Order: sequence, then C-alpha cells, then structure tokens
Amino acid sequence: MKSKLLAIILTGFGFTITTAQGQWVIIDTLYSFNQCTLPFPYQTTPVFTGSDTAYYFFNFPNCSPSSNSGYNIYRTSDSFSSWTNILNYQNTGGGSKIFDLTFVNNNVGFLSLVNSGGIYSFSKTLDAGSSWNQISFSTSSPIVEDLFFTNADSGFAISNNGILYKYINDTIHMVDNINFTSCWYPKMFFTQNDFGYIMAGDFPFSGYHKILMSPDGGETWSIALQDTNRTFYDISFHTDSLGFLASDTGLYKTNDAGLNWTLLSTPFNICTSISIVDNNQIFVIASGSVYKTNDGGDNWNQQNIPGNCNPLFVKMINDSLGFIYARMASFNFDNLVLKTTNGGIVGYSENNELDNQLIIQPNPCLEKCEITLPLEFKNENFIMFKLCNILGKTVEESIIQTNHNKINLDLIGKTSGVYCIILSNGIKSYFGRIIVD
Repeated sequence: MKSKLLAIILTGFGFTITTAQGQWVIIDTLYSFNQCTLPFPYQTTPVFTGSDTAYYFFNFPNCSPSSNSGYNIYRTSDSFSSWTNILNYQNTGGGSKIFDLTFVNNNVGFLSLVNSGGIYSFSKTLDAGSSWNQISFSTSSPIVEDLFFTNADSGFAISNNGILYKYINDTIHMVDNINFTSCWYPKMFFTQNDFGYIMAGDFPFSGYHKILMSPDGGETWSIALQDTNRTFYDISFHTDSLGFLASDTGLYKTNDAGLNWTLLSTPFNICTSISIVDNNQIFVIASGSVYKTNDGGDNWNQQNIPGNCNPLFVKMINDSLGFIYARMASFNFDNLVLKTTNGGIVGYSENNELDNQLIIQPNPCLEKCEITLPLEFKNENFIMFKLCNILGKTVEESIIQTNHNKINLDLIGKTSGVYCIILSNGIKSYFGRIIVD
C-alpha cells in the first residue's frame, strides 16, 4: 500500500503541496465499540505471525465486528483484507475472558481462557485456530494468565497467583510457586537458553513494579529489580545477556542478563513496547510515538506515522517487515494496524508516487547544489520549495520564481546529514535527497 500523503495548504498562493508522510501506513481499522480500547498500554492483544497473517481479540462485551456480544478471536490470512471469527464465546451472563493468545507460526498457537460456564482451559491449535485441543482445564482458578512459547512443543505458562508451569509435548507440569510477596498478572520472557524474566505486580494490582529473573529455565527465581515508584511495561532480550526494559521513566538496557540495568539517554520519556531486530536495531513505542535505533540505543530517530494514531504495540517480523497496533488519537475507539515493509525509514518515502526523483548535483555537496527542474515545471512562474531534515522537520521553505531550467540551492550553514527536497506546482510534487558533507 502506498504511503498516505500529508497536504500542506498554502493559502497565500492558493495551491496545495503534498509530501510523503513516512513508511508506516494504516492497513486496517479494527472495528470496535465504546469501551473496547485497551485499559493499559501493556495489555495489547494482537499477534502477528507473518506478512499476511495476524490474530486479535477483545475482552469486553460488544467489542467485535459481530451482531452478537461476546469475546471473540479473529484471524486474517489475506493481508488484513478480511477477518474470520475462529472462536466465539457468547456473553451469557456467566462472564468469560481470554487470558492470553500466542502463535509460534501461522498454524500452531496456544490459548488460555475461561468460558461462560466458569471452565478455565489451556488449549492448542494446529490449524490456525480452526479447531482447538484442550490440554488442561479447571473449575477453580485460571491455569494460565500468560504464555510464552518459542516452538510448538515447549513453552511456559503462569497463573495470576505466581504458579509457573512448563509445557512439553502436550503435557503441562508445575515448575515452581513463585512467591515474592505477590506475583499478580505476571508477564514472561524467556531467552533461547531458558534465562527467564517475569514482570510482576502486587495485589491489589496497580502495575508491574518487580522484575524477577531465573537463570535455570524457571527452576529458581530472584528479584532482579523492584521499585514501587516505577511501572514496567515491557521486557525483551536479544541474547542471554543483552536486554531492554520499558518503563514510565524511560528505556533501560542490560548487558549482563539483567543483573544491572542502565537508564539510556533518549529523546523520549515513558516507554511501553519493545521489538528487537538485532544487537543494533531496536524499535520502541515511547511518548506517544515510534522510535528506532541503529546503534544499540545510543542514538534514536523518531519515525513518521499518521497523525491520527496513538501507537501501543510494535512487532518487527524482520529488519524490514513490521506492524504497529494503535488506536485513534481522537478517542473514537477504532483500533488500527500500521505496517512497514522497509524498516520504517524516517523522513520522506520513495514510492511509486514519487519515483520521478529530482536531479541534484553535486550530491553529496559541501555548500551549494543545483536542482534540475522537472520538464512539466519549466513553464511554471512559481514553484513551492521545501527542505526537510531526515526526521521530516521543515528546515526551510519558500516560493521560488522560476525563470530558468535549474534552481541553485545555498546550503551554507546547514548541519551535515541527509535532507529531503520537495518541489511542487500545487498539482504534482517531486522529491529528492541531498547529502550535506
């Protein structure tokens, strides 16, 4: 899908110039009603398994594209063109809730819920949710509050009172009763070598204020970090030692498996979601926007997203393909899915609408360069000129009177870096990049 364009109306000259909004574009609006928005930034429900397959659910009545109220799971397998209801629990008064849903690939997934009859169950699907095989069930308490699986045969599950289970080949075994004062509504993360981390809260629950750590696959646990003045929102590790922790005071980094955490210097404050691509590329949702680092967290660039979005959750499938789960900033309770196919490059997009690039020479340049006017602009008397930095911030703009086929651009005093140039006659825009040495 092509990037949406941002219109800048120049009332004084009576025409419009359009510039590219960026590389995150809205690909779907998830239909929902009042009270369907997520109550906390860290309680997100989307599951993205590839370029065309995703799942989502809501835990409120009337929160689904259906004439019946209930708690449903929906799947798309055609790049968000349509959604199929793969599980439907009607709200019959007994109360039902999905605790967690996760998929390890497009077909194999795990689900924890309590149905309207008060039965708590943990189930597995091998056919993308078309059918579910119940692994365990109970009538007394929820067996599973959070799930963490890296493959179809092994993973972890934890109850909301701190009982950890390990799933192996369709059987589930209790590993440990994690009792550090309390461990309510825990969220887990395990590395490939079974280093484990749990975000936990106290009862009554007011947020995640503890980080628990296990070096032995959940057999033993200790408190790695605790602070009732901070709330933790997300935790993720790329290796056994390198990890990041999102909180309401910023983003923390560890290089020693969580024994010590360093608050990074960032252009944002509250951070709620993390997606790690590799040792250097990390994406976060922070301060109501999306940021990316290419150097392990030393420097951050804010990404361009549509202005009506309040991003909540980011998931990168690889260094190019990624998704953002968001809700409308206007609080009309529509939930959005954003997508990037090029790693969310900041600045202005290069797509089919702007593939007729400007000719700029020399490039790179030191102080001055020359822009060749597009053929259809050569008979124009006035052209709108705009110069933006890589973050999309306007550095310079003006109306240029054109008497020649070229424009001489003075870049003296400009900071070294990459800039975007946009020329428009009010009907069509042309785009180009210039590197200032």
